[in-house]
Amino acid sequence: MSRTQPTLSEKRPPPATHWPSVIQFTFSSLAILLSWGVFGLMLTGGILQFYAPTGSPDSPTASFVLAATGLFVGALLLPSAAYSLARLMGREINLGKTWRYFRRIFHPKWLILFLPAVILAGHWAKDQEGISWLVMPPLHILAVSIPVLWLAWLGIRKLLHQSPQRTWGIFSSGLVLGPVIIFSLEIAVLLFIFIIAVFFLMLNPEIIEALEPLILRMEYAKPDSTSEMEALSQIYNNPIVIFSGLTYLSVIIPLIEEALKPIGVWLLAGRNLTPKEGFTAGVISGAGYALFENLGNTSIGTDWTLIVIARIGPTTLHIFTTGLIGYAL
Repeated sequence: MSRTQPTLSEKRPPPATHWPSVIQFTFSSLAILLSWGVFGLMLTGGILQFYAPTGSPDSPTASFVLAATGLFVGALLLPSAAYSLARLMGREINLGKTWRYFRRIFHPKWLILFLPAVILAGHWAKDQEGISWLVMPPLHILAVSIPVLWLAWLGIRKLLHQSPQRTWGIFSSGLVLGPVIIFSLEIAVLLFIFIIAVFFLMLNPEIIEALEPLILRMEYAKPDSTSEMEALSQIYNNPIVIFSGLTYLSVIIPLIEEALKPIGVWLLAGRNLTPKEGFTAGVISGAGYALFENLGNTSIGTDWTLIVIARIGPTTLHIFTTGLIGYAL
């Protein structure tokens, strides 16, 4: 029995638009533009500092580190945009043998062996006048990225069976989307507390009257005078101020961060993930968030080495606690 062949006049319905891929491609593209915009601004600022008549060769180091960070983050977002675009176009990305060779050479279990050498090189280079601006950006990125890559691989080395699009999408959400939402919520909560404090003062004018002498002392105090510090200490030592500050720093901020670090898992809600898939997604999302925090540390001073080493502890907590949250979700 012969099969009926479609004629040219027959019209096939267009493939349904995969909206999650549309959202992923849009978000990834915007994040890439933003990251590379930061790269351009910081690179320009660093060049201007480098050639400034009063500047030293080491003054633009922090700007060049930020520029390299923006370039690196944008590059990490490219796979998410590429895989989602390929899904929308009905195509597949086949990396072939080149990618397999690359993974073998730059495998996390080998890269971690070079971490001590990278940190020692950074410890030496940060104090070298004239070359720190050139050497520190790649060394800084390697020093903060290798532990994240190794810990993430350690957590999911026998569990990762998700599509590349989903994997890179989860990582990108942890790298950019999670920190943006967390920062926005923290600012919103801080503004909310400030508004409540203003209304509280308006309803209690006696408190304003009690604060007037302190405000006057601060207005007429000389810069860096002890009277100004004494006036500020009276405000900071107020039990209500202390309680509010501790609540914000010790309760509200950690709750927001812990709830949104596994943003990649939340975006997959309703997909009936298995506990293994939830843990894997949590680890990948936590790795993205940990990498964002590590890259944000652009202090290239005397404490750089200690900070880079100390960040390995919080990185471990971010990755595996987020994995446990993903497992529970």
